[in-house]
Amino acid sequence: MLQWSNYDHFPAGTVDVVIGSDCLFFKDFHDALVGMLHHILDREGVAILLQPSRGGSMELFKEKAETFFDIEQHVDYHPEVRRPLIYTIRRPSFTLTPEYS
Repeated sequence: MLQWSNYDHFPAGTVDVVIGSDCLFFKDFHDALVGMLHHILDREGVAILLQPSRGGSMELFKEKAETFFDIEQHVDYHPEVRRPLIYTIRRPSFTLTPEYS
């Protein structure tokens, strides 16, 4: 098990995929989760987080994570069926100019 706030011993940039569910409710842990994802995801890695929006915690996490990641929100919501929102989180992509590629 990897604790979000204790990841320095884990090899950096070695994880391709992280899947998490219902892990954004406690706002006090947002910084640790962002730091851990930034540390462990490899250059092409992706994190997929499924979460209902409770008290704005998901939106607060997104604000923090956007400092380091590109985030895509997938919305498949119906008022009678409470489905979670899904965030796909990736490192920002960049394109080298022709003289540097």
